[in-house]
Amino acid sequence: MSDDTFPRQYARTQRLTLGEPRTVQVSGDGRRVVFVRSRGGSDPVNRLWVHDVASATDQLVADPLVLLAGDDPSDLPPEERARRERAREIRDSQRACELGYAEGCTIRDRLRSKAPTPK
Repeated sequence: MSDDTFPRQYARTQRLTLGEPRTVQVSGDGRRVVFVRSRGGSDPVNRLWVHDVASATDQLVADPLVLLAGDDPSDLPPEERARRERAREIRDSQRACELGYAEGCTIRDRLRSKAPTPK
């Protein structure tokens, strides 16, 4: 039996979303589409891409691993580290809301009631 079970794949691929385009914007003339996506299902790093509609090709235009190469997070001032931590906490709480929890219903309430999570 394989150790790579569906729950492990689901977690590793961030709910099977890695590699899928997100934050899509179409140019005013409709010739280009700008979006963010990772290189594939096992890559968690999102990159900026531009799709040329006429040639049906995607071009990588910004890779954070290249842009931030050599950056040392320990060089950040404490204020910036705190700002990033707050942003991470806000992002994580927004993800919890996206899971469909009813307004005013906390995760603890849902666990206590053992109510099924809305889809």
